Formats: sequence, structure tokens, C-alpha cells
Amino acid sequence: MLNEFLKKEAPIQGLTGLGGGVPSRLLTLASGEVTYVDDVFSIDLYWGTGGNRSIVNNIDLAGEGGLVIIRRRESSDAPVWHYEPNKYLISSYADEHTTNVSNSLTSYNSNGFSLGSRSTVNAGGGNFVAYTFRKCPGFFDMVQYTGNGTGGRTVSHNLGSVPGVVIVKNLTTGSSNWQTHFTARGTNKNFPLNNTGTESTDARFIRSADATTITLGDDWDTNRNDDTYIAFIFAHNDASFGDDGDEAIIKCGYMASAGSELSLGFEPELLFTTTTGGQDRHFYDRSRGFATLNDTQTQPAVFLNKNNAESKSDNVRVSNTGFYNGFANNLLYMAIARSHKKPEAATDVFNVLVNGSAQMVTTGFKSGGLDLIIFHYMGGGEAYWIDRNRGLFSQDGTTFSGHQKYLTSATQAADGTDTGTIGVRGFSRDDQFYQSSAYETSISVFKRAKGFFDIATYVGNGVQGRNVTHNLGVTPELMIVKNRDTTNDYWATYVSGVTYQSVHGNDPDNYGNNPPTLKLNSTFAANFSMSGTWDHTHPTATTFRVGDTGSTNGNGEKLVAYLFASLDGISKVGSYAGTGNNIDVDCGFTNGARFVMIKRIDSTVSGTADWFYWTTAMGINSGNDTFLRMNTGGTKDTSNDYIDPLNAGFTITSSAPSSMNASGGTYVFLAIA
Repeated sequence: MLNEFLKKEAPIQGLTGLGGGVPSRLLTLASGEVTYVDDVFSIDLYWGTGGNRSIVNNIDLAGEGGLVIIRRRESSDAPVWHYEPNKYLISSYADEHTTNVSNSLTSYNSNGFSLGSRSTVNAGGGNFVAYTFRKCPGFFDMVQYTGNGTGGRTVSHNLGSVPGVVIVKNLTTGSSNWQTHFTARGTNKNFPLNNTGTESTDARFIRSADATTITLGDDWDTNRNDDTYIAFIFAHNDASFGDDGDEAIIKCGYMASAGSELSLGFEPELLFTTTTGGQDRHFYDRSRGFATLNDTQTQPAVFLNKNNAESKSDNVRVSNTGFYNGFANNLLYMAIARSHKKPEAATDVFNVLVNGSAQMVTTGFKSGGLDLIIFHYMGGGEAYWIDRNRGLFSQDGTTFSGHQKYLTSATQAADGTDTGTIGVRGFSRDDQFYQSSAYETSISVFKRAKGFFDIATYVGNGVQGRNVTHNLGVTPELMIVKNRDTTNDYWATYVSGVTYQSVHGNDPDNYGNNPPTLKLNSTFAANFSMSGTWDHTHPTATTFRVGDTGSTNGNGEKLVAYLFASLDGISKVGSYAGTGNNIDVDCGFTNGARFVMIKRIDSTVSGTADWFYWTTAMGINSGNDTFLRMNTGGTKDTSNDYIDPLNAGFTITSSAPSSMNASGGTYVFLAIA
């Protein structure tokens, strides 16, 4: 009630923000509600059916309203902006105004939207991307108004903070441009969204915007008498989201210099870019594939100002905290943050499968949520690590186009480029990827989520003590880092909670609190003296520290880090001491573990210190269990009973060998519920 009162009665003395009005952070706090980027924004990749279908993205459009932009990726269909069911605009045309149809976006739902059969949004076999923006203070608002032809006229909005971008379109009269104003550029600055026109200084269009109003000129693009208009209003740097209501999820601005990196304070999920000098208007996004810093590959760009099919560009590249501007001219941008919300269940962020045929493989995740595939041939083959952060992907999911990066944890090899031989293609079709081989394969899939799992890509500088930023949101307990550029460097692995004393029974002063170094690609025991790996420093909730070795910080070389943490009821990183008897390992789960990986860290004896792993898809049973090894390309083992199911976690059996249960042996594990 207080939240609604504040919205209706603003401005209120003592609660005014920049330009007047109630800051949306105060609205959030007053309501007692916590809002995440997941609640207000979604990118959805889907295949058209040619018939009625629904897109479920858990965005409440029915209750709150919003904007859905849909673009067919592989054809010359226009970008379609739905601001209400069956009402849309086309941003590639000046003269295409609102249209009422019955077969486009047909309804706003409490968990997404429904589509009809119109070819621009749901052509059978078409490859589509949809961007959903829910109305929410501090993020996005839409306002319809009637023009009065008077310069200086103001129109009220409910964004609750100063907008970063305002876009206005005439709904009555054709041939009117989509006037676009970036607040960072100052008063009277505008450019047309629907073409490549340059920025101008013109008081006839959008003059300015503050926390409660936008100020207009008298031109027919924005304010002709009796014409109807719609304004799309995007926020900037409103820190009212996340667990504590202090995170910004959208930032808009201007970069004067090309060839530089901008820190946003978050990792972007979406980038809208153009330049003041007049270039195409593009969407780049993680769902379709970002290029990362120092990578040479291009990334798919969606055109907003013309009907061209998706094309490749290398003008922007993302980092863990921002992006690189590769444009030749001054850049205008809008960035929306990647999800930073803890999962509620393990099924939201992890799944295991076994597949043995060439087909689309359904992972069970929302579109855009599939971030890592561990793809392991069970009849004899290596474990391939394929992730969304390291490359671009097949556009149609089946026909291989472009390239896809992979690493194998059995070797020290650098990034490989899949030309179709590995058998994994996709990351760009709903919750699926395409397996092109017919070999029996163990598949483990992960979604990045706060407190559970993260991927960080970075470029090494060779300097001892370098700090690398990550977005796990908590202190990592298991870190696996691989140099992507060389074949000379191991998979450097860190596990928390392990000391020299716990492994060796004494604690010499020179080892003290040193973190251990392991190697995922070998039987290497825990080493506490390798300063070049972690600089003898444990990670924090925002950074991890590396030394000067090529495995974690090769100068000018690209690296990738996989970070895991214990999350109540979902995942557990831990250790146990072997006894030779049955050991119940309590992970805090209620329905047992779906994935278990174990490594002995006090021995390198051949066959006793491999990285063994099990999944429920392969079988975690009261009896023989199929398992594989991350560090070798050997075939599956089906003839031994080494672990048993346990509701709270898993049981190490008394028949397990020294690699898992030697009396006095020290073991580390990763388990996922």
C-alpha cells in the first residue's frame, strides 16, 4: 500500500530524487519486495511453429505490462516491437505505425507471452530471438500521450529515476522517425532509431528527461497536436535491485574514445549500441553469443534499424565487469546485467543426461540459461568442456556455421575449434543443443547462478599477485582454470578447506595457510608451495588471485575459470578422510546427489588419484555404478560398486579402492543435488 501511495503522490517532500519524484530504491524498500533482473528482463531463443504457442520466461507481463521485441534471425523480416497484445511497431521503418492484428503476439501472460501464426514472430522453422522488458520503476516504463504541438511540453512517467534513454514514436501518422535521446548527451540531442542518421542538436524533438517527466519540442515526430505517441523509457544506474536492493541492472551512456574498455560494475547480458556519427543500431547478447576480451572471433548482431538478417561483428567484446568498444566513432550504449540471483532448486541450474543418437538434446533449462556442457564419450573418449563464454555457435542449431570452442580436461591442449567433429552444436535453440554423433555420451550441463557456479574469462598479464574479478557472488570453494592459448599449461585447480596439515599431518611454517594446487588433467597431488598458481592467496567473494605461471596468468594469453561453491540444498564442495569402511558423506541434500566427483589429494600413485565422477543418468545405485574419469579418455567402468545413494548426499562403500577410501587418505569432492 505504501509503495502505491508513493507512486501516486510523488513528489513528496524529503523523498525527491534527481529532478524530483521518488527514487525507485525507496519504492522498493517501501514495498518490501526484492526485484532481480530475472523478474523484469528476458532473452528467449525459439523456433517458430507456424501455429499458436507460448513463450515461458517467468516475466509477469499480464500484471505489469511491458515491451517485447521479436526478430527473426536468419531472414530479412523486420524487427517487431509489441507494446500491447496484437499491437506493434516496426523499428526499421519510419512510416510503419501501429497495426492491429490477431495473429502476432496474442496475449501477455503472468509467465511470458503467447504467439499466433504471423511469420514475423512465429514462421514455421524460423529462428527467432525475443527481448522482454517488463515495466518496473528503476528499469523500464512506457507512456502513451496525445501531442499538443507546443514546444516545452512535459509528459509524466513512472520510472522513478532519471532515464538513460528515451525513444518516442508517433502512432498516428506515418513517415515519422523514431526519435531517440540519450540523457548523457545533454539537452536537445537526438538521433533516429529507424535509420543510420547522425545525432543532431534540435529542440523540436526530445529536449530532456528527469525523474518524473520528459520534455518535448513541437515536431510531428514527438508532439504534433492531436497525434498519439508512445515513449519507451529506459533507466540508468538505478541501484534498487538484488538481494539488498543496492544493485543496478541497467546502465546507459556515452564513450568518447574507441579502443577502450568500459567498466559497468556488472557483466552484460544485453548491449544496445550505435554511434553519434551514424551507424546501424544493434543488439548484442549473451544468449546468441558474445565475444570476450582479446578474442578475434565475431559475434552475431541483431539489426534494429533495417530488415537484414543477423550478421557478425567484432565491434564489442565483453568482460566480467563491462565491455570493450571497438567502434571507430563515439559510442552510445545501453547495457543490461546478467542474472545475479541465487537458484531455488538444483534443477534450475544443473542436469545430467545420457544420449546415444544424433538429435536435439533437451537440457531442461530456460533459453539462454545453458552455460557449460561437459560432453564425455562413454565408449572411450575425452571429456570436452564447451561453454557459452568462449565462442560463437551454430545459428540454426544443426547446421554448423562459424566456430565453437572446446577444451578437453584429459590434456593440456589449448582451445580447439569444432568443425563438426566433436558433435556438439548449439547454445542457440530454446533449452537444447544438437548432438551430431550417435555415440553413447554422458552429458552434464550447468547454468551460471549466484552462489552456485560462474565462468570468468580474462587475459593474463604475467604479473605475480594479479586479481581477477568474478561474479559468483560468494567465495569460490572449487576453481578450475585453463590457459586457452597454449598446450604447455595444466588445468590449475583450487579446493578450499584443505591444509598441508590435514593432508600430511604436520604444518611447517613455510606452508601455513597456503592454498593447494591440483591439476584436473592429471593425478597430481595437492601442492602447497606453488606460488605461481594462486600467489599463496585464497579467493574472495569478488576476486581470485593468480601468480605468474602460464597456467593461471600467461602474459597476453586468454584464460577461462570455472568457479563452484556450496549452496544449501543444491551443491557441496567438501572433503573427507578415508576409513576403509562405509562413509556417509552428508551434503545437506534431501533427495541425494545427481553428480559426484572425487579426487584423492594426498597420493599420486598410478590409478589411485584420478578425478572420478558419477551421475544419476549413468547410475548411482545400490550396486554397481557406471563412472568415468575427467582426466583420462578411458572407457566407462560398469563393474564396481564404489558409491551408493544417500538422501543427504552419497555413501562411499567399503569396497571402494584406495582412490576413494584408503584408511588415512584425504579426498575432495564436488556434489550436486
